Amino acid sequence: MEDLIRDYENKEECMMIVASNKKQELRIKGILEKSLETSVFSSVIFDNYNTLIKSVVATILLCLMFMITPIYLIDNKDKISYIQYTSKIGRKIFEKKIIAGILASFIVVTLQLISFFIIYSLNNTSMFLNSNINSIYSTIISWYDLTFIQYIFLTVVGIYILAFVLALISMLVSSIGKSYITVIGIQLPIALFSFTIFLGYLIHFMTDIRYPKYFLGLSYITLILINTISMKIRWKRERKADILY
Repeated sequence: MEDLIRDYENKEECMMIVASNKKQELRIKGILEKSLETSVFSSVIFDNYNTLIKSVVATILLCLMFMITPIYLIDNKDKISYIQYTSKIGRKIFEKKIIAGILASFIVVTLQLISFFIIYSLNNTSMFLNSNINSIYSTIISWYDLTFIQYIFLTVVGIYILAFVLALISMLVSSIGKSYITVIGIQLPIALFSFTIFLGYLIHFMTDIRYPKYFLGLSYITLILINTISMKIRWKRERKADILY
């Protein structure tokens, strides 16, 4: 209790500790001017949510990789694609599988998030939903004046984007793989990268002042563009591919 009181009495000094450049200092001064640092929001609540949601995202991404990877691999392995290439309708199956994979990913993510938030609601944190996360007692200082419920919504949007990105990556790997061993060899480093980089920087403590202000938005846009363009190039090649024996 004494530590909490001391932090509150010296809130300006405590918050300025994390500032390492002029932009961060201006942001913290803006929070102090609006008196957002007095928000009744605890780091215990924030850390608990971020730890839980990070584990949920890891589970979701792992499920998607297992579910989406065989979408083209089975046809390639059994050489069914040779039959598909002989007709105009057959060549459109590649596009239809992309739509099916994205739709399936959306359903999986939605069901898992619904299950998680039903369980999370039992933590009785509803009284903090409208509290600003830029509290003197919070874990991070955010670039934006977000309430806890807005922060939760932002993480959900991020999860759907990452799921969309990973689904495209898995489908791309599946379309070029000829065997399970090849696909696993490609997917393993992708999984390690996803669980370390994606979860560490794009989900955990989103909008943290320690990162550049537009880092989060630019990262998501870059991921979407790179994977969408890559998949579109692969689709065009598939439409023009010859039958090779």
